[in-house]
Amino acid sequence: MIFREATEIFLRALNNEVIASSDITPKTVSRAQCRTQEHWQQIVEAYQAHHNTIDTPEQIEIEPFWDFDKVGVMPFEYRKDLLRLTIGSHEFPVQKMANSFLPCGVFNLSITPSAHIEATHDAMKAAYHPDGGPWRRDLLPRTALVFVNGDSDKSPKEQSAIAKQAAEKALKTYWMAMDGTIDEAKIQEAVNNAIAGNPQEVAALLNTHFHQDDRLMLWFDFNNHDNEAVKNSMTSFMHDVVPLLEKQ
Repeated sequence: MIFREATEIFLRALNNEVIASSDITPKTVSRAQCRTQEHWQQIVEAYQAHHNTIDTPEQIEIEPFWDFDKVGVMPFEYRKDLLRLTIGSHEFPVQKMANSFLPCGVFNLSITPSAHIEATHDAMKAAYHPDGGPWRRDLLPRTALVFVNGDSDKSPKEQSAIAKQAAEKALKTYWMAMDGTIDEAKIQEAVNNAIAGNPQEVAALLNTHFHQDDRLMLWFDFNNHDNEAVKNSMTSFMHDVVPLLEKQ
């Protein structure tokens, strides 16, 4: 909710509006936003204690996180055609709200399930701000963690084993680091977007996992501070994997 508030302030300022915190859409909490009745009850009890009341409201309004008087952003004139906005949110209502002000692409976590990605594409065809033209798949980049080994002194089988071992080690560390830092429900729905293997395997996996019109953001240095290894994997991708993709 705070992220939504910040997004509205940011985009309305870019639209040259002079606004105060009182102009921003109020934030309200209701039972529908809570995953459990227990969670909602905890909120209600906190509200009752804060306001010294026994009333049970259907929704509770939350004060603005930022309290400010009328303000605008200078300069008012700038080249909007040079501005490319992307909202990093998993929630469609926030994506839709952002696009009510200005054209905003979308960026999700690498672990976002493919079904959610496709649902977002479908929804954004109608929600994308008309000033941006028709919605395109490249406006929602896909993240892939690439572990490729194309060492010329290794057999394809050895290349595959080395790459997959690196992926397994990196992903194990990743999930340990994620513990307690992200919504548990998203963790339960998460998918593994690691692409690992020799060049032939990586090319095949990319074709299987992604749509041909997707724009990919590839990570080669994931949990790896070995400069030479990172450069070798990037070189192998461009020299060995990309030509295979271009043939298909």
